[in-house]
Amino acid sequence: MKKLFLIVILGGAYYFYSTQAQSDEDKIFNVADNPIQTSQYIELWDKKAIKMCEVNAKDYGINIKNCPSYISQKTLKCKSKIPSDLPFEVSSKAEGSRIINKYFKSIAPYPHCSGKEVKNDFDARKYCKNV
Repeated sequence: MKKLFLIVILGGAYYFYSTQAQSDEDKIFNVADNPIQTSQYIELWDKKAIKMCEVNAKDYGINIKNCPSYISQKTLKCKSKIPSDLPFEVSSKAEGSRIINKYFKSIAPYPHCSGKEVKNDFDARKYCKNV
């Protein structure tokens, strides 16, 4: 009976580790080993964009407190960049890239000058006159 109990405990611990204990980064980049639902995959990339914003806020001229709302506003505008033929779950890196590539480029944080996003040289010349 003790062996059975030990096996059940170990099985439960392994299940918890394999499903819950992974970081968001691990879940994103290990989809080939641990497929995840497409909706969850997209949410993880949304969180990654917010984290990128927070990490780079000072250099990008963004108030760190505004990062969640800044990225949330962009996600609403950028949902159209997600392909319409989504699978139920993402099970390979190639499939994940196909789904997320254009969307993430659209929601990723960019440097700011004079309160405006700077995505290219034209924007830099236009908005960053004081820099």
